[in-house]
Amino acid sequence: MEEKTQEIVVQSSSLFMRLGVKSLTMDELAFRLGISKKTLYNHVRDKNDLVLRCMKYIQTNNQSNMDQACQESSNAIEELRMSSEIARGVFRNMQPSVFFDLQKYYPKAWKVFLDFKNEYMYNCIVSNIERGKSEGLYRDDVKTELVSLLYLNLINGVFDSNSPFHNKFPFGDLHHEMVIYHLHGIANEKGLKLIRKYFD
Repeated sequence: MEEKTQEIVVQSSSLFMRLGVKSLTMDELAFRLGISKKTLYNHVRDKNDLVLRCMKYIQTNNQSNMDQACQESSNAIEELRMSSEIARGVFRNMQPSVFFDLQKYYPKAWKVFLDFKNEYMYNCIVSNIERGKSEGLYRDDVKTELVSLLYLNLINGVFDSNSPFHNKFPFGDLHHEMVIYHLHGIANEKGLKLIRKYFD
């Protein structure tokens, strides 16, 4: 991607997350980016194209950060704590309407998010559970595939605009509590001690 186009995508991603997707027009985007509307359209075809590029950028960035957490963490529980901090950072200033906007108005961009969640995140959950078992931190009798799908369903609830806690709690807080809830369901005694160490 050309350097200027990349710069537009990075800055637009931040604006969409903070201000919402549907409500932000291309005119306002150009103004906030400090460029003319003509310049903006020299780099992207239309708003659909820009939103799709932004979603791909955000998910690539999230994946890179989560891969790094996996590599740098000393155990499975620390990995989830680091992933939780990454998620809290992403969601801290996020407009709650973002996921609703994507789902309703930008199906291609929404599919990028769904693929990331249902494939990459699912595989991360599976590998984390297997890692925790091998490190003696999670119960041996945890059914990896079943629990991974249950956890993914919890994540779906966080992003569902129809859920009872949507807009009631900050996304970052929801994700943090969800991680702790998940860990308490799968950890053994040794793991519970580490949960207290990393999350208290």
